[in-house]
Amino acid sequence: MAYEDLLPTGADVVEDLTKAELTTDQIHSVLQCVSRWLDEHAEYYRVQHNMHGEKSDDGAGTAIASLASDLADNIRYQ
Repeated sequence: MAYEDLLPTGADVVEDLTKAELTTDQIHSVLQCVSRWLDEHAEYYRVQHNMHGEKSDDGAGTAIASLASDLADNIRYQ
């Protein structure tokens, strides 16, 4: 089992925010902010990987980009 399998999914986050009684618009805003934040971090790791060739940076960037994409998908399909 990969460590990514242990992380909550975008659907899990939406479910938790719904349980916290956030409105659909509030959930949408939260997911957009978190997705953008994750994407910025992923970009940092992509740049580091391109500059230094660190294998760990590439893996971190890929994992974070995947999380950002998952949240963005949940925004679209909500």
